[in-house]
Amino acid sequence: MRGPAPFRLEEDTLYVLDQRLLPKRVAYRKARDAFAVARLIRKMVVRGAPMIGIVAAYGLYLQRLKGRRLREGWEALFAPGFSPKILSTLYTTAWTSSYPTSLSIMSMPTSSLSSP
Repeated sequence: MRGPAPFRLEEDTLYVLDQRLLPKRVAYRKARDAFAVARLIRKMVVRGAPMIGIVAAYGLYLQRLKGRRLREGWEALFAPGFSPKILSTLYTTAWTSSYPTSLSIMSMPTSSLSSP
């Protein structure tokens, strides 16, 4: 038996399963950019290093999709006090998975992350 999907991407919105409510209730929280994703991670809506990395990668994808500066999204996700595990998981996820090709931005050196 399959449970609810941990996240889903619909156009320009990421819906993340609120893991704090499980198993009693299934609810999704919306994120439309990296800042919203960072808030969800900080509030522990999403848990576990692999899932945090995947959701963070989608946050950066949404940031770029909306034409916003990628560096700002990057800084929101990896602000001081954020676990270094998130950064390493994000890199691992982006390099070894078959997520949307737009996430190939993760294979660039961090000096390339600023938008023109």
